[in-house]
Amino acid sequence: GHLHKSFSKINRCVDIPYILKIPENQTYKLYAAIDHVDDLGNGHYVATIKSQDDERWYIFNDTKVTLLECSLFQDNVNISRSDDAYLLFYRKEAADTGTEEPMEVCTYEDLFATSGMHAQKGENTANVRSGSDVIHQRKQLEKKPKHE
Repeated sequence: GHLHKSFSKINRCVDIPYILKIPENQTYKLYAAIDHVDDLGNGHYVATIKSQDDERWYIFNDTKVTLLECSLFQDNVNISRSDDAYLLFYRKEAADTGTEEPMEVCTYEDLFATSGMHAQKGENTANVRSGSDVIHQRKQLEKKPKHE
């Protein structure tokens, strides 16, 4: 007989922390999130990235880049909620200075979850550095020789 595999997307809302303490004396800040929007067969990926140039959040959706008019995280709130979170990117901050180091940590969140961070979109289109810059920076870091 023929085996038939079936896949379905997990529809569950997840918490997205803006700041992680791992271990408690080390701080990581969210700078990008990849969402999987719609269902497994017809869905696509949308990236929300915080610009290092102006500290504002932008949505990268296919060929369109949109400035997010409202903050992903309300004042004094460290948690956002999403039904679509697929992959989160965190940047490690320097231990004492509070400045960010060019080291990236990725957190995997609920592989197939559905419709969240993009519910409140602004309509202003802006030019920002592409998401490929982030990938390029990561590859440069990985190529650095290890010190013994």
